[in-house]
Amino acid sequence: MRKNNIILIGMPGCGKTTIGTEISEAIGYGYIDSDSVIVAREGKRLSEIIAEVGREAFLDIEERSIPSFARIAALSRRAAA
Repeated sequence: MRKNNIILIGMPGCGKTTIGTEISEAIGYGYIDSDSVIVAREGKRLSEIIAEVGREAFLDIEERSIPSFARIAALSRRAAA
């Protein structure tokens, strides 16, 4: 049976990660946080990446990361657009 993805969108600090992990546990889905994926891939904290490349370039990095996500992803407003 094919399951649909659940994507949480919201401002920083609004609780996407907290709610996302609770939902994923409740329904048996995996959980992926876009920020965690980017940090692991880039080997730097988000604040370091943004300081180096700027906010717009960071949002582009975030947007390019979308195809690697499955199940539940906590995404920024622009990445999901």
